[in-house]
Amino acid sequence: MIRSLALPLFALPLLTSAQGAGDELFTGDQVIGIALTFQQPNYMDSLNAYYDAGGEQWMLASVTLTDNTGTYTYDSVGVRLKGNSSGSLPVKKSMKIDFNKYVSGQKYHGLKKINLNNGFNDPTMLREKLFFDFCHEQGVLAPRAVFGNLTINNTLIGFYGVVEQVDTDFLDRWVDDTNGNLFKAGDKPRHRRRRGGARSRSSSPGARPERPPHRPHRARPGPPRRRAMRPAPSTDRRQAAATAPRSARA
Repeated sequence: MIRSLALPLFALPLLTSAQGAGDELFTGDQVIGIALTFQQPNYMDSLNAYYDAGGEQWMLASVTLTDNTGTYTYDSVGVRLKGNSSGSLPVKKSMKIDFNKYVSGQKYHGLKKINLNNGFNDPTMLREKLFFDFCHEQGVLAPRAVFGNLTINNTLIGFYGVVEQVDTDFLDRWVDDTNGNLFKAGDKPRHRRRRGGARSRSSSPGARPERPPHRPHRARPGPPRRRAMRPAPSTDRRQAAATAPRSARA
């Protein structure tokens, strides 16, 4: 009797293991709703200014997310622009949402951050998702992705790829030993124009030091040139010059 009761109690934790971070969001295909709200009416000007400055400065916003499991509202999240070439689009820009930025420990399905990728140069919006799914099938580490419709201040911005952030939560899921360095690849620091057209490098952390201005190459001075020696006049010419009158010599 004791054994029959003890066995189910011991096996229960093994049968009801908790899901990992993001499992409920990224299991299966879905299009989630993402509604951001900024207090500033000119929020895009501020986002662009922070992006052009080269740093990772965040803006405060609220967000409501609707997925297959329900609706979730967060009053305080951090939002900033991301990407390089994709930043050239006038309205539909790639963004990052940080749920943990202003409220410590706040997460969405166990995730601190999510990326909203605008599918730059991909009219199908499928390349990134298909590539990540292929990596998973081959056992290659890659973030997970679904899709989402983004609205900002009640205005529809567009269709996005919602991609998992590669961070310590990602490593906890896929890598047994998370000790070490996590590197982020990127392009050269962005430039911004000063007034008058001069270019200056971004002052963001980790930016490369500015190179000195280009100076034209100057050849090193060589040895002094030798003058060609004129041949000495002949004896007959010297005698003729000595006997000639001064008027002739002038």
